[in-house]
Amino acid sequence: MIKFFILFSLFTSILGAESAQVNDSKRFTLINTNYLNKVVSAIYVIEGVEKTKYPWGIKSIKTNNPKLACEQTVANNWIRYNNLKEDKNKYHCYLDFLASRYCPISCDPVGHKNWVNNIHKLVK
Repeated sequence: MIKFFILFSLFTSILGAESAQVNDSKRFTLINTNYLNKVVSAIYVIEGVEKTKYPWGIKSIKTNNPKLACEQTVANNWIRYNNLKEDKNKYHCYLDFLASRYCPISCDPVGHKNWVNNIHKLVK
């Protein structure tokens, strides 16, 4: 478990520097840059770091920049979550909402539960 958090700390510092150039977009100004970087770094660790076939868990599109696609997904879902009206009570917090989009319970109930637990631990 300690190795996991050391890896997360390392990747947070490495990946945080690259995110600055992306955050100039209006979309990214709606979400705190530090929070965005934490969530994106946590997703990178959860999805398997460099050992995975799908970095940052991006499977639905072909891209040469999966990190950017992850950042856009996190930012877009931040907007969607904050625009929810009646369904907002269905989710405990933004990370639960993101998990319902990133790793839906309908696709993998066990994976979803693990994803939720991991994202909460890593972003904390």
